[in-house]
Amino acid sequence: MDKRPIYIGLFLILGIIIALALSLYYSNAKQVNTKAGEKKESLLPSVIPSPTKPDDSSWKIFNNSTFQYQYPSSWITNQDQLYSYNPDLIPSEEIGLPVPKDKLKVDFVSFQYDGTPLAKWLLTTEQIYHSPDQKISEEKDMSVGGRKAISRIECSEMGCVKAIYIALEKNVLGMFVYPADSKEMETLDKILTTFKFSDSDNIEGRFCGGIAANRPENICPEDYICKIEANHPDAGGICVKSPLKEATGQSELLQDRK
Repeated sequence: MDKRPIYIGLFLILGIIIALALSLYYSNAKQVNTKAGEKKESLLPSVIPSPTKPDDSSWKIFNNSTFQYQYPSSWITNQDQLYSYNPDLIPSEEIGLPVPKDKLKVDFVSFQYDGTPLAKWLLTTEQIYHSPDQKISEEKDMSVGGRKAISRIECSEMGCVKAIYIALEKNVLGMFVYPADSKEMETLDKILTTFKFSDSDNIEGRFCGGIAANRPENICPEDYICKIEANHPDAGGICVKSPLKEATGQSELLQDRK
């Protein structure tokens, strides 16, 4: 009996099995590589665009003796508050209730300031009431109108508020934003880019450095240095007159008097 057809059949079956195994192997390897690529891509940091300044023609301007800012024409503002809604239209039964997430309210409060580094001032001042159960999170340095500022989330049993403290020459301007998770935060970020202060032309004490230290508004001009007291990588400071420049100026003055 000729057994060659049997062997040929066995070889064919074996070849088919090997081909199927290789096909499954390469298919699984491709899926693993694809998932790894997707995971690697998801780990890449997302780029958050900087807030874009609004069109001057479509926004109103609030101005007082200390600061000015622009805001949407549909918002309401006065000396001490900024609303994304008309507070006069709030039903009486809702007055005093927390501001809903689809709205935003800002309270402006001025505190006396002695020039202490802002972070230290926040820890030591008795002008700001802190409830025993208060928790502070997401604290970070920032710049508003060229001035050093700190923003953070302050939570208590009454709820959470986003607090922004801006260091001026003799005062700290506090902005208390309700609610802390308002859907209007993006608009508020744009409003912050429009802030100007009456003492903004005074270079001494202007904010510098911080997480965006390479931005022009966070770089001290010539003859000034950025004085930073904190030692973490994203620390911010204030512009002060360069000691070398002051010494040179004094030397020149003495020479002129001779």
